[in-house]
Amino acid sequence: MEDYSIDTKNLETTSNLLFARTVLALDGDETADRKALCENLQLAPLRSSEDSVWPSGGEYEIIGNHAKLFSVNGEVSYVASQNFYPTYQQEYGYVLEDVTALESFKRTYADPIWQYSRAAAVFDYATGKCDIGAVM
Repeated sequence: MEDYSIDTKNLETTSNLLFARTVLALDGDETADRKALCENLQLAPLRSSEDSVWPSGGEYEIIGNHAKLFSVNGEVSYVASQNFYPTYQQEYGYVLEDVTALESFKRTYADPIWQYSRAAAVFDYATGKCDIGAVM
């Protein structure tokens, strides 16, 4: 299982893996596939305040939020505890498809948390940020 561990303090590994899998899944044209990610994706560690670290510092100084949140074109959202690597832990998640539920979720959770998270984004199509590191 250790081969699946990802450094959650740095999203470069995640963005590189995402890019490599996009290239495999699409047509293999790295330039076009990079453009597809950069024009359609927002990826950041979730933050619940403007601060990026706990005031007390320490070994776990980075403020983390274990939730994983996916939203596709405002038509469906998924929020869960599931990690991006195989695990034997029990995981839970919710799929939202109802228009009223999606609007409420966006207004009360997704939009506020994105306001804080945006500063640490590696992808943000709305601002043009697209940090795809060197794919190994």
